[in-house]
Amino acid sequence: RPLSPIRSGRRAAEESVDAIADAVADAHMVFITAGIGGGTSTGAAPVVARACEEAGVLTVVVVTKPFCFEGNFRLRWAEAGVADMSHHVDSMIVLLNQNLFRQREVSGVFDRVRIRSRGTNVEGGAEGRFGEEEVSRSAVGEGVD
Repeated sequence: RPLSPIRSGRRAAEESVDAIADAVADAHMVFITAGIGGGTSTGAAPVVARACEEAGVLTVVVVTKPFCFEGNFRLRWAEAGVADMSHHVDSMIVLLNQNLFRQREVSGVFDRVRIRSRGTNVEGGAEGRFGEEEVSRSAVGEGVD
């Protein structure tokens, strides 16, 4: 039976997890960027994040979710990938590809920011361009200036 793209991406990363661990071993901070929802990055990025966590490396993830026209199937994959990765990272920024279609004057970084801390959601009113992005932080009590 053929592997789904997510399982395929996860398997490829797991087969290389020693090389990934070696690559991040001396790092103080790692940025992981991925376009998720299609499969390969959705499966592989959480493995990379877990390797960073196990190495004790501060890890920041920036991911993009699929366009609306790509369908709910890819969006569900993306949401599963975000959930899987969120357990292994220090901070995560989720950008919606759909917002690339917006044409507005830029007055800041975010229109609306949602900070997810362990068990706490805070909605903010910062002004800006991206609209529905989420900024997740693992430490309770951090805020947005």
